[in-house]
Formats: sequence, C-alpha cells, structure tokens
Amino acid sequence: MQKKFFFIILMVTLVSPGSRLWATAPQSIEIVYDEPKKMVHLTVSHPTRDLQEHRIRKIQVSLKDHPPQNYFFSAQQKATAQVLDVPALLNSGDTVKVKAICSKAGFKEQTYTIP
Repeated sequence: MQKKFFFIILMVTLVSPGSRLWATAPQSIEIVYDEPKKMVHLTVSHPTRDLQEHRIRKIQVSLKDHPPQNYFFSAQQKATAQVLDVPALLNSGDTVKVKAICSKAGFKEQTYTIP
C-alpha cells in the first residue's frame, strides 16, 4: 500500500505542468553586429508556453574580454525567443561572448568574433 501511494505521488510530480521535465533550455543564440548602428543584436531561441514562469531570465554579454554585463528579464518577449540589443564599439577580431540562462532548465553559451 505504501509503495503504491509513493508511486502515485512520484508520477503526479513528474507529469505536472510545472515540472522541470517539460522545461527546455535555450536552443541557440544568434549574434549579429550592426556596425553602422554600433549595436550587437542577440536572438536567443527558447520555446515556451509560459512567458513569465519559463523564460530566459538572464543574458550575460561580455565584449572584448571585459567582465560580463548582466541583463535580467521578468518575462520573455516572444513564445519562441528573447531578443536583446547591446550598444557596442567593436572592431575586426573583437569577441562577443553570450550566456543565456533559462529560469527552469539550463543555459546556452555562444562566442562570436567580429570578421
């Protein structure tokens, strides 16, 4: 009887909508440098049904090996992605390092070198 009760509780926990089992980490990060505007455009691909609970909660951006700048989000902009524009004066060979962190399931890192 006790084992059956434990099994039922375990199954309910695993399949509940709020379970981390259903959460997805960021899938990809697109980094584009717009030289005329001196802007780094970031698009973090992260599908979600709940823009406030399961979202990209933080994006860390490091330009030219400087310490990262942290950008925090209380909600994701779109059900498919979080977008961020970062002002930057960059030259050929400079690097942009990005780390996108999900509120429920992991992170994704990407580095881009300005051509």
